[in-house]
Amino acid sequence: MTVPPIGTQESTGAGAEQAAPSKVKRPVVVEIPDRPDPVPVLPRRASRRARAAARRRKRTESARASSLSPPAPPPSPPPPPAAIPIGEPIPMPAPPGPGNDGQGSVVNEFVGLVEAGEFGGSGVVVREVAAPVEESEPSKPVVGRKVRRNRRRRRLVAGSMFVLVALGAGLAVVGWHRVRNSTAGTYVDAGLQPDEPGYVALVTPTPTMLLLQKDSDGDLVGVALLALRSQDEGGSVVLMPVRTQAPFADPGTTLAAVYGTGGAEAVRTQLELMLKVDLGDTVEVDDARWASLVGPIGSVSLVLPHAIDQWQNGQVDLPASDVGALLAAEDDEGELPRLDRQELFWDEWLPRVAAEGENAVPGETDVGLGRFVRGLAAGDTDVVAFPVAKVTPSYGELFEPTEDLADEVMATAVPYPQEPGIGRRVRIRLLNGTTTQGLAVLAAHPLVKAGGEIAVSGNAESFHEPKTRIIYATPRLRDKANSLRDALGVGVVEKESSAETQEPADDADRIDVTVVLGADAPAVIRRLESSG
Repeated sequence: MTVPPIGTQESTGAGAEQAAPSKVKRPVVVEIPDRPDPVPVLPRRASRRARAAARRRKRTESARASSLSPPAPPPSPPPPPAAIPIGEPIPMPAPPGPGNDGQGSVVNEFVGLVEAGEFGGSGVVVREVAAPVEESEPSKPVVGRKVRRNRRRRRLVAGSMFVLVALGAGLAVVGWHRVRNSTAGTYVDAGLQPDEPGYVALVTPTPTMLLLQKDSDGDLVGVALLALRSQDEGGSVVLMPVRTQAPFADPGTTLAAVYGTGGAEAVRTQLELMLKVDLGDTVEVDDARWASLVGPIGSVSLVLPHAIDQWQNGQVDLPASDVGALLAAEDDEGELPRLDRQELFWDEWLPRVAAEGENAVPGETDVGLGRFVRGLAAGDTDVVAFPVAKVTPSYGELFEPTEDLADEVMATAVPYPQEPGIGRRVRIRLLNGTTTQGLAVLAAHPLVKAGGEIAVSGNAESFHEPKTRIIYATPRLRDKANSLRDALGVGVVEKESSAETQEPADDADRIDVTVVLGADAPAVIRRLESSG
C-alpha cells in the first residue's frame, strides 16, 4: 500500500484498512453534534516528529509487503469518482502547490458550498479526520475556526441583503410617486423602472359612483356623479338636472321619466351611453338616508340666495333631518335653482366632514358611499353643474347637454375614464418619447376629451423621438386617429405595420391607437393647457 504524505488526504478504501498494521494508530474521529449538514474539515498538519515516524513506518511496511506478497501488478488507471458512503470522511482537495492555487478549483467551490450549508443531504455523519500524532501533542479541534468563518460569511450575506432591500425600497418610492401622479396601476414589465425607456403600466381608471336622490313620493329629484382623484384625496361632484333629455329614448323623455319606468339601472344605462363613462356603483338616497349621512355632524350652515318653502333667504342652520327636503324642494322658477342649492350643500357639507374626521360619515371607509364622501372631503373637490341648454317644447321643461362644455367638464372630472361598453371609447397606449417629465399626463386631457381612454401609459423605446406619431391598428380607426391628432394639435397619423399588429386574446386588452409623444409635443400641449 502506498501511504500518502502526512498532511494530504488519507486513503478511505476498504483495502487501506486491511493493509494497515495493527500498531499504527487509526485516524482520530471527532463527532460534531447538532449539525444538520455535512461539513468537511481539512486534516491538520502533524508535527515534525510525527511526520518522521510516519516515514519510518512507511519504509517498514513497504519492506514487509515485498517479502510476504508477490510483485504487485502495474497500476491500473484510476476508477471514475464514486459516491462517498454515508459516515465515511469526505475526500479533500490537495493543498496549494504548483499548478494548484487552492482558490478556483471545482473541489474548493464544492467545499465552499458545503460549508455554507447549500449542498449535501441530511443524515450524513460529520467527521473530522486528524493525522496520527503523539499522545503529548493532541490535535486541536478546528470547529471554532469554521464557526467564525461561517459567521463572517453570514454577516456578509446579511449586509448584502440589507443593501439590496434598501435599494429596492428606493426604487419602490420612485415608482410609487410615478404611479400616484399618473394613476398607472399594474406594471406591464416589472423589470423596468419608471424612468427607463420602454417602461409602461396599465392605467387605473378613475373611481366613479352615481348617486340618485328620490323624494318622499319616490320621484327622482337629484342626479350626482361622484369621482375620486388618485389615492382618494379629493375629486369632483357633477350635478345634473333630472329633466335632461334621455339620449336613447323618445324625444321629450327625461331622466326622471326613465327612473319612473325603469328605475335606477335604466337611468344609469342612459347616462353611461351619453357620457361614454362607466359609472361604477349606483346608490339611491332618500330623506331618511340623507338624515343618516349628515347626522354625525348634526347640521349644515347654508346661505340661501332665495327663500324656498319654509326656509327664508340668508343664513340657515339646516338640521340633518331636513337635508333631503331642502335638496328636493322646487319652486316656480324651475329646476335650475334647485341645482344651485344642491351645489351649495355639497360645498358646505364636505369641509364639515373633513373637519370632523373619519366618524363624520357612517358606513365603511373603503367601499360604498362612505368611501366616496370621505375621499371627496380629504382633498380639493370641484362641485360643478353639468352644462346643459334649455329647450322649450310644448310638453314642459327640458334640457340637453352642451356638447363641447360637457366634454370638457367630464374630461376634468374623470381624467381616466373606463368605457361602459366595447367600442364606446378609443383605447389608447400613451407613450412619452421625450425627456419632459409629466408630458403624458398633460396629453391625456385633450385625448380623453376627444373620446379616448388611456389604457396604458409609460415611456417610448427612446426619449429622443423627433416627432409625435398617432398609430392606429386597423383601417376603421383611421378617422378616430385623425380626431385624436386634431385634439392633440400635433402629430403624424400612421397605420400600424403588420409586424406590429397583435390581436389580443381578450378585448379588455385591446389597444386601438398608440400615441408616441415626440419633441414637437411639449410646446403645443402646454399651449393647449394655457388656453383651455
